[in-house]
Amino acid sequence: MNVPSELLTVDEVADFLRVKPSTVYEWAKNGKIPARKVGRLWRFSREEIESWTRSGGPQVENPSSARPNDRPGE
Repeated sequence: MNVPSELLTVDEVADFLRVKPSTVYEWAKNGKIPARKVGRLWRFSREEIESWTRSGGPQVENPSSARPNDRPGE
């Protein structure tokens, strides 16, 4: 028997990742996090989120890691 993966809400994923729910919504909308829409609601597979975090999580640019010459006005 194939047991379905537990589905998490935006708030549960935000708590797990220690980010704001608005960040989770943005990542889901932009395809940066494994997610699916169920009606109007976003849902996340616990297995997929755990795998995603092990593989590096969101690929977002970190402004503090930019070289000084890359910053505007410097």
